[in-house]
Amino acid sequence: MAADHVLDPRGEVILVVCNPNAPFAQPLDEQPGSSKTPTPPAEIFDKMLYGGWKEGKEFNEKGAIELQIDNWDIDALLVVLNILHSRLDQVPHRLKFEQLAKIAVVADYYDCQSVAFFSRIWFNGVQYANLPAGYSRDQLIVLWVSFYFCWQQKFRKAALQCIRCSPGAISSFGLPIPKRVLDAMNERRCVALDEVISMIYGIRDGLFEHSISGADFGCRTLALGVLIQYLHKAGIPLTQPRSPYIEIKYIELGSAYHNWT
Repeated sequence: MAADHVLDPRGEVILVVCNPNAPFAQPLDEQPGSSKTPTPPAEIFDKMLYGGWKEGKEFNEKGAIELQIDNWDIDALLVVLNILHSRLDQVPHRLKFEQLAKIAVVADYYDCQSVAFFSRIWFNGVQYANLPAGYSRDQLIVLWVSFYFCWQQKFRKAALQCIRCSPGAISSFGLPIPKRVLDAMNERRCVALDEVISMIYGIRDGLFEHSISGADFGCRTLALGVLIQYLHKAGIPLTQPRSPYIEIKYIELGSAYHNWT
């Protein structure tokens, strides 16, 4: 149902949100480490109003204009607009990570640095919230919020969960997480898996080639069989996998290695 929200009765610009409350933070068919880089919206608005576009002509003639914007969550947009209009009594102090992520996306897109004023207040509201485990959409939401608001400890925890639990390249889930951040996380994941895989398959080769000293044939055969069982339970192939290690989780591989050793 359509609703009007008046922030300033003297305002000259009416924003019409098309496709409001669109699906948010969904998996994308994207290259590893990619994220959207839209045209800076401040430039778009400048061109619309002052760059000779039809919207600018209407604005000059009528002194008012109606602009269409797409896909934003209405509540998140209202929070950002209330902050920009100094209507701070209308800004909620306690929000969940999902809503904070939507606010951060809007603020990031329009380069509204004023929302940083509420960073500490909002942090207090989620400081003791239960954080998601593993690699999931919810984990990427925590990662994005923590990155945008510079909550370093929560960001490190979320990043570590993604690195340890992702079964492949870590995705942005459509959130504007910078490519350099995702690239660094994916590189760390591959390096961590490289180390464990090199140890596991080095031992496997030693058992196959009888190059491990201090163990007779029976002990080596038993150890090899147990190793193969642990790899099978973890979904790890007998042949050594290669980077980027699709369908392999560091947490499962590391657990298999430590249980076997």
